Amino acid sequence: MSRVIIRLLAPLILATTIAAQSPDQKRPAFDVASVKPNTSGDDSVARIPSPSGVTITNATLQMMMRWAYRVQDFQIIDGPSWLSTARFDVVGKAEMNVSEEVLLRSMLRALLVERFMLVVHNETRELPVYALVAARSDGKFGPQLRTPSDCVNSPVNQPASPETTQRASGPPRCDNKVLPGNMSSRGVTMPALAVSLSVFVGRTVIDRTGFAGTIDYDLRWTPDRMLRSPADGVAAGPERPDGPSLFTALQEQLGLKLESTKAPVDVLVIDHVEKPTPD
Repeated sequence: MSRVIIRLLAPLILATTIAAQSPDQKRPAFDVASVKPNTSGDDSVARIPSPSGVTITNATLQMMMRWAYRVQDFQIIDGPSWLSTARFDVVGKAEMNVSEEVLLRSMLRALLVERFMLVVHNETRELPVYALVAARSDGKFGPQLRTPSDCVNSPVNQPASPETTQRASGPPRCDNKVLPGNMSSRGVTMPALAVSLSVFVGRTVIDRTGFAGTIDYDLRWTPDRMLRSPADGVAAGPERPDGPSLFTALQEQLGLKLESTKAPVDVLVIDHVEKPTPD
């Protein structure tokens, strides 16, 4: 099986809610699991799922919590200093074939509880957030944001038919690319754009544009130095030292801006956690 490199945005685009886990909750668990520290000093991270298990290489507990609970880093509260620095290799195997959803949402949670003694609970806290709003008083969008979307949705894994082949030169297929410094999406909503932006600004972004349709957009900016370094196995977009910041690019290219405010945010609070004993 080919190696699958983890993408930074996967946990962010897929979910906005979190579920609590306590030690006494019964969840599907791996039949065999191994957790070992990784001291390679490498920044690359890999997560390779299969029908009978998952292999995780060089991941922090914070990363694994993101995958298991579908949260972003700023939603994980009260963790120890090693939460985002200590690296681990994890191999989990199941006796029967299961979906990737079960692997990551249930079995990985059970492993974190058993091996890291992780206990968490949900809270809603008033935290700094950004509101995504129109930058212009007339409400017009920028040149790189088009409405309504003109893309064509296509079912996943469906073979191309003569009809779709003939349509190849027509409207583009709906697609999404979200990388540091480079975001291009077709057929998405404003709330989806807000969720994508939240990864790069370190806060929840709430859509307050009032636009209810679908959009196509292309956004280019110069990532912060932190985002130029590989994280979660994602290569940053091309560096443009003289390019605009994300905040400037939003206004110039999409006609949108981020306003700082406060709002209730769902967070995952760590009550207890320990480093695992290697096996």
